Amino acid sequence: MEKILFIDDEPEYIDPYLDELEKTFRVVFCQSAMESIQWIRQDDTFRAVVLDIQMPAPKDLSPSSTNNGVDTGLWVLREVYNIIVERPLPVIILTNRRSDAVEVSVHKMGFPEQMIEIHQKINTSNKKLPRLVDAILHRWPKSD
Repeated sequence: MEKILFIDDEPEYIDPYLDELEKTFRVVFCQSAMESIQWIRQDDTFRAVVLDIQMPAPKDLSPSSTNNGVDTGLWVLREVYNIIVERPLPVIILTNRRSDAVEVSVHKMGFPEQMIEIHQKINTSNKKLPRLVDAILHRWPKSD
């Protein structure tokens, strides 16, 4: 079973997603930006990441670094950019923000094409998310 990391600060809203994902994947759930960075740096068995964008900023970080929490997920992506690209570790951004605004920010970071997918929560059902994860894993096969 493939292992994925799910990062979101609101577990009460994402429980249906977790329930569906856990039918197909081993899921590690974390609720903070710093915890997610530690997982990504220390555990090279993850095959994909599902990431929220709006989360509380890490306590030791200047609020402006994350646009007062509005862009915390983007900050996480910048912090682990090299790991994501080298493994490769594809990312599905699952957010309530407008996807075009997030897409512009992600594009500026220079990730390889199709390594980062952006989906709005309102348009992504809990039944659809496992299919999206499966599809991105097929595009980014496990490196030896």
